[in-house]
Amino acid sequence: MAKRSIRLLVTLGVLVVLLGAYAVVKAMPKAKPSTSTSVRIADIKQPDITKIQIKKGEKTLVLDRKGNAFEPVTPYPMRIDSSAVQRILYNVTSVFVQRVVQSSKLTAADLSKYGLENPTAVTTVDLKSGAPVVYTIGGTTPSNDGYYFQKSGDPKVYALDNYSAQSMMLGLTDLRDHSLPTINTQKLTYFELRNGKQHIVIQQPPAGFKTEEATFSNLVMTSPYPNIHPVATDKLGTLLKSIPSFTVDKFVNDHPTNLAQYGLDPVRTELVMKDDKNALDLEFGNKAPGGGYYARLVGDPGVFTVNSDLSFLNSTTAFDLVDKFALIVNIDKVDQMRMVTPNKTYTAELTRTGTGKNIKTAYTFDGKNVDEKFFKSFYQIAIGILYDAENPSPRPGKADVTISYTLNTPGKPTLSVDFVPFNQDFYQVYRNNVSEFVVSRSQIQGVIQAAQALAQNKNPSPGN
Repeated sequence: MAKRSIRLLVTLGVLVVLLGAYAVVKAMPKAKPSTSTSVRIADIKQPDITKIQIKKGEKTLVLDRKGNAFEPVTPYPMRIDSSAVQRILYNVTSVFVQRVVQSSKLTAADLSKYGLENPTAVTTVDLKSGAPVVYTIGGTTPSNDGYYFQKSGDPKVYALDNYSAQSMMLGLTDLRDHSLPTINTQKLTYFELRNGKQHIVIQQPPAGFKTEEATFSNLVMTSPYPNIHPVATDKLGTLLKSIPSFTVDKFVNDHPTNLAQYGLDPVRTELVMKDDKNALDLEFGNKAPGGGYYARLVGDPGVFTVNSDLSFLNSTTAFDLVDKFALIVNIDKVDQMRMVTPNKTYTAELTRTGTGKNIKTAYTFDGKNVDEKFFKSFYQIAIGILYDAENPSPRPGKADVTISYTLNTPGKPTLSVDFVPFNQDFYQVYRNNVSEFVVSRSQIQGVIQAAQALAQNKNPSPGN
């Protein structure tokens, strides 16, 4: 009995909720039926079109058929956004109006009222046969959701939606391609930056270039330094992430006679990037009054603006991007290491026995067997010498310290680095008889102390 009562109460509750919902819906105002019906008033086949002319104010855009495509008639070549051309074609061939505004004969007052006496734009579509189709676009409707509109041969005035009307009165500027080449930085093959401070070039290793140094990048820096250097991949990656995908903000002058007024003669900054498919070569000038910078594509005379912050380009230096290791060599390639210091010459020998995964290496230093862990600790200190700064004024002289590595690769080459006194705080780093950087004396003193410890078979890095 109790269960039946509960079921009855639940049923009654649901019924009450349903009746309440019905009452609310019943009381709601009914939606008015739409008084706007979209009607097609033009259906032109694209293959039948020979030319489109859009006259808006004092400007006229002409699109001529070129084979299966339409191209704007311009006084000089320019990059065109094909999607904008397609937008015009779609909207002049298939016209749907929102509603009929007036179907009776128009008076002069009517033409003025609808903005058709001095129209906003007149678009003419020339056909292979028959009379041209002319669209007249007047003023905006009171609700600002469209334009008053007429088609040749039809006395009626229609309301045409904003998008369709605006598509029929695009100008040459609207057809310009605002995009610029995009580069896949994950597949970067070339990077060049001129910024008034330095001329930086980073690229794939030039033909014939070979190095036995350990490197963490497949790119090398070939300018501004005399020697070719590995690139600091982390620093380059950070810079590339900060470079935006450039687009044209405003077209300024397609054929300037004076580039100096834009800061483009001489050029303030030039950025060149290439991947396996695309190339971007941009020159940047002065700041533009409306924001951004004047710019131009190399090979294209036109000047435009890009609304981007270029501070990261103007502040970047080659030293920011170069790999800072003075000389880093993979220990597996080394048979012998020598370190000449003012008071002593140290020689390390790495003797390998076995093959494949069963290779064993014995380490001697200063003629004595030393602990593998201690030797590798010393080796890390030796190859871990880092540039502290660029050498502002190289001064050739006798090296205080020289570190050299004889390799087990074909030809058994020897790689070496010399440390020549610069002042009381720094040594000049000489590679291939050229000094580009300096290192602190404390780093070199640290290597000497590590060698002294290893010569006694002590750990050069206590605590490790």
